[in-house]
Amino acid sequence: MHAPSERHAHRQQGIRRNRHGFSLYRLPKRLAVCKIATRRLCQCIALEECTLPQVKFFVLYILNDADKIVHLKAMTWPPGVGISKYPRLGGSNNQRAAFRAYTSAFSAAEFETFPTFYTDNVTLKLPNHGTLDGREEIVGFYKKMFPKIRESLEIEHLIADDNGICAKITSTFTAVEDTTEYFGDFRKGAKLSIEVFVVYGLRGGLISSIDVGRRQ
Repeated sequence: MHAPSERHAHRQQGIRRNRHGFSLYRLPKRLAVCKIATRRLCQCIALEECTLPQVKFFVLYILNDADKIVHLKAMTWPPGVGISKYPRLGGSNNQRAAFRAYTSAFSAAEFETFPTFYTDNVTLKLPNHGTLDGREEIVGFYKKMFPKIRESLEIEHLIADDNGICAKITSTFTAVEDTTEYFGDFRKGAKLSIEVFVVYGLRGGLISSIDVGRRQ
């Protein structure tokens, strides 16, 4: 095995995207060029942590003298095999992106998605609503609220590390129907935006506590 040329390494940098525009993996972790009869480019690619299914694979490219691929052969491992697991949420760019995916899922009322970011015994402290204990109680609270009032989260500023996330967020509440719960007399179509500061405690890459404070 010879070290890859600068040109080959440069060519393989970047992020592959599928037809929907989602990032699938970052290329590559290891790269080698083999000279066996014809010029060959070999890659062993380890995918970075993301929310999509992850597959590790080995690819052999046979190149002609013009550095064009004339043959490609790939071998894959089963999903998840040989992949380094990283905490879901934290301070890295991917982990920050995962947190934004969480807030997007919450804003879209995707109950099959956003609760998966919580530990079983997560706590949520809300102004004027006290403390909710556990994933089930939090999910139950929003399943009751969202048919009447929807909440969307817009991240203004974000600080994150492996122990927690601190975010300045604008919460916008929209009345789906006339209701007197939560905000008093709230008519259908009415909107209320509130700036909040939220501290998310993390444990094992999942949200273990949420402490919401409103700006005075």
